[in-house]
Amino acid sequence: MGPKIDSKKHVFPLAILSGQITPRQFFIYENQDIIEKTYLDICARTGKPGGAAKHQAVKILWDDADQSDWKRRAEEVQNDVSS
Repeated sequence: MGPKIDSKKHVFPLAILSGQITPRQFFIYENQDIIEKTYLDICARTGKPGGAAKHQAVKILWDDADQSDWKRRAEEVQNDVSS
């Protein structure tokens, strides 16, 4: 088995450089710690498998987020990269 790739360090910057980052993806990238805490809590409370609980955690947190602010922030990052 090859080395583990840290997607937070490698895949996300590639998405930014390609200009294909959505506000939701940027939110997920910036909130890994709270997403992990929330999905572990969901797993413990409901018994859901990790993948399902993580998707639920992202949905809950994204629905509660100021999505227009995340859109603005994602656009700023992409504009900084393309300048």
